[in-house]
Amino acid sequence: MSKANSTTFDTIFQKIQSYTETRLELFKLNMIEKSSEIFSKIASMIILLFFTGMFFIIINIGLALLIGEWLGKSYYGFFIVAIFYLLLGIILVKFRKKLVKNPLIRTFSNKYLNKSFTWDQ
Repeated sequence: MSKANSTTFDTIFQKIQSYTETRLELFKLNMIEKSSEIFSKIASMIILLFFTGMFFIIINIGLALLIGEWLGKSYYGFFIVAIFYLLLGIILVKFRKKLVKNPLIRTFSNKYLNKSFTWDQ
């Protein structure tokens, strides 16, 4: 009977060991999948931001030149565009929690954690 218990114990131990190895392998594969998904999203976001940034730079230069042409001096247009962005920056700093921080936290928490919460301090 002792030999039967030993064989049963060995079988159970092998199954537990096999289960643990399988779970570890599944964990590794899930982490590889999630990290590659995150990397691809970051890479595509960087590319998108680059082209969007180039678009806005060119549009702003064109707009500054157009305003400058209307006002008679090209640098007036650049000053006006710069002042617009200064005002926009001040507004974003003043309302950054409401306009930027909370929506980003909500978006990431919904997407990656499947939960919804806000950061109220």
